[in-house]
Amino acid sequence: MKLKTKKKQLKVISKICVTLLIVGVLLFLGVSFKEFLYSCDGFVIKEGPFAGKNIFRLDLRKEAEVLKKLYPDCEQIILERHLPNQIIIKHERRRPLARIKLLSPRSTDYYCIDKAGILFLCKDMKLPLIYGLEGRLVRPKAGQECNEAILRETLDFVGSLKEDTELWQWLSLREINLRNPANIVLITAWNNKIKVGSFYSFNETQAVLVKLLRQAHLDLEDVEYIELRFKDSIVKYKPR
Repeated sequence: MKLKTKKKQLKVISKICVTLLIVGVLLFLGVSFKEFLYSCDGFVIKEGPFAGKNIFRLDLRKEAEVLKKLYPDCEQIILERHLPNQIIIKHERRRPLARIKLLSPRSTDYYCIDKAGILFLCKDMKLPLIYGLEGRLVRPKAGQECNEAILRETLDFVGSLKEDTELWQWLSLREINLRNPANIVLITAWNNKIKVGSFYSFNETQAVLVKLLRQAHLDLEDVEYIELRFKDSIVKYKPR
């Protein structure tokens, strides 16, 4: 009995030793292979922003975040490894919803802004210009997120207008004056003033504009201003 017990113990010990040996060999091979990947010149990137770096040493997520800070006009940046020594950069640019006028310490700056409230630089001069918040956003810079309630509501309003292509083309919005939050004014390409009132009434404003377009067939070229601050809308025509 004692002899059988010892044989069983030896078998168990042998199995453990073999297992440990296999694990040790695998760890050694894994470490050696990793060192090979990290040290092989064939995996060194030859050109681009990561030139001179080993393709496997890069933390792709971290590097993508760094690039997003350098290029705030990009909403999304994805890096992909392509063996043996290339990093492919895929990006999606932000879609500007409007331009916004802001004050820097030394000058007046114009930024583009997307639906998320992110500032960035672009050259689309056809976008509606938002102004009147120059004193609220201090030291603006590209990549900054703007969380002013009135601005976010205005961006949602503009985005909603743009979804209705016919309404957006008819309105041809040129400026949005936010100087007085209780008396917001929209200005069209024909220099019509649409007096909205508070941004809390944006939904009602859009509904009235839709009626003026599709039911009254209003031609904005003939209009001086539209008053929407009261229960009944008022349309003042230009003198003939």
